[in-house]
Amino acid sequence: MLRLLISVIMVLAVVGEVRAQDFPGYPASGFLQIGQAAAPPAWVPNPGLLIANNLNDLNNVATARANLGLGTLALQNANAVAITGGTITGMPAPTLTGDVANKLYVDSVASGLVVHAAVRLGTVAALPTNVYNNGAAGVGATLTASANAALSVDGTAVVANDRILVKNEATAANNGIYVVTQTGSAGAAYVLTRATDANSAGAGNPNKLGNGSYVLVQAGSVLVNTGWLQNAVGNTIGVDAVNFVQFTGNTTGVSSLNGLTGVLSLAPGGGINITPAGGTITITGAMAPPQGRLTLVSHTPVMVTNQTAKSTLFYDCYRGGSVPVFNGTQDVVLAIPSCEISTALQSSGTGVVNNAGVFDVWAVAVAGVLHLCVATDGSGGGWATDTGGSNTGRGSGYSAIDNATRPYLTNAVALTHCYEGATDRGSVAVNRATYLGSFWTTAAGQTAYTMGASGSPPTPACFCIWNAYSRVTAGTMFSDTHANWNYGSATVREADGINNNGAYRVQAVTGLPDDYQTATYHDTGNQNSTSGGFGGVLVCFNSTTTASGYRGVFSNAGQGLFSQGQGGFSTHASGFNFFSACEAAFGGTSQIFFSAPYSFLEYNGTF
Repeated sequence: MLRLLISVIMVLAVVGEVRAQDFPGYPASGFLQIGQAAAPPAWVPNPGLLIANNLNDLNNVATARANLGLGTLALQNANAVAITGGTITGMPAPTLTGDVANKLYVDSVASGLVVHAAVRLGTVAALPTNVYNNGAAGVGATLTASANAALSVDGTAVVANDRILVKNEATAANNGIYVVTQTGSAGAAYVLTRATDANSAGAGNPNKLGNGSYVLVQAGSVLVNTGWLQNAVGNTIGVDAVNFVQFTGNTTGVSSLNGLTGVLSLAPGGGINITPAGGTITITGAMAPPQGRLTLVSHTPVMVTNQTAKSTLFYDCYRGGSVPVFNGTQDVVLAIPSCEISTALQSSGTGVVNNAGVFDVWAVAVAGVLHLCVATDGSGGGWATDTGGSNTGRGSGYSAIDNATRPYLTNAVALTHCYEGATDRGSVAVNRATYLGSFWTTAAGQTAYTMGASGSPPTPACFCIWNAYSRVTAGTMFSDTHANWNYGSATVREADGINNNGAYRVQAVTGLPDDYQTATYHDTGNQNSTSGGFGGVLVCFNSTTTASGYRGVFSNAGQGLFSQGQGGFSTHASGFNFFSACEAAFGGTSQIFFSAPYSFLEYNGTF
């Protein structure tokens, strides 16, 4: 009986007091009494709408609550109350450990956020010059303008009591959530005071500011409807940095990634996945460079065998399959079709590339598809015919490289002529062609990539194709196999000059002076008489009579005694160059120079 009485009292408490005088036909004074029996008047259409006036009339109570949309309330049992149907609304955010949690609070905790009351405005730049006062360890802390003026934030004038997200101060510890105490005017400075829900440090609490604090900006020209998350772990207000990053809202791109802000970049050689297929991607700043290699062998990006008299250039996938090209508006990443594109080198007619010239190879977009072309002066000339150019240096015209405007190498000057076979793909506007590398012509319309070979005379090496990207180390070593020879002059000449016919050398082309090239000549010999003197071994650079670098000598130990010498030279030079094995007999005394295996020329570079 006691349990039933409590239930009825609870119902009366929920529905409210029902006074008898409010209902005609009931006693005019006092409240309805429990146990009072009275028939409802005729005007009541549904007796179930009235609160039961009899302890035995609980069915009418349930009907009344259902009609009112109140659901059902179970009898209290062991401090638990069960509600079937209906909702409880208006619950505030919990502050004490025993408080009921509303849905907003539960959702924010589940997502790792601690939601603060929304702000009206957020800063997009530092506030006008101000002085920060930390109050009592952040409580009552203020930002006070150094000059009188009305304050506007994100293009909007503030009003008193506006909540403001301050996130761009030079001193990050001054950032936070503030309330406008004084708006500022011609005669007064603005004053912002830290909001009471953000004036002390602490994570996981909507009444403290800490890692995970989230706030929504409701107005402003730029930040309207954006949400911001504090991602700094701060323990002391006014001392530790307070950093906010954009978490939700109207951003048109990625503003932060794992708490990092600024421009997002792709590492060289990185890949891009686009969903759905056929979509587009725009990248500014650093991005993956061209990912293929120039080669003379189809689908062989790294050559390991000699290639002579080749008339086709290929560009194959190597560490990726794409090339960035600027379309005049943005950088677009184009695939290398079927992992290979090519161009035929013309030996005559339209698009000819003349003998003994350095030429640049470019990637261009034709109707959105990647193509190769070779820049010339329109008459088959390469670097040497460009303005101020030579075979060992670029000119200022069509061979000039722009290494600053785009995040990859492009043409600094419009390419009036750029031939894909006999098809002139010019004119190509500035920065619209992507530089891939250079080559040297061994004959009109031909080039080569050879490692040289020992012999009498030797076969010269020709590293005559060079990649601007994805270079690999290459080198060679070969000998003069002719019988030992004598030389007694102090005048420098090519080694075994009578017999080698200018063949004891390495030829190489490099498009840019990026990497070292090193050549070393080794030989062993002795004096041919007892009259003294010594032999010298040297490397001549772009010469057959002038030594470069350091020299090695045979000692003058006397006739019949031999020793070894080594001369070498390193350079960053670009364009076409050659390194020759050279010799001299210092002191004017005849020396014996040994042939293979004691005589050999060694070279290393990157191509």
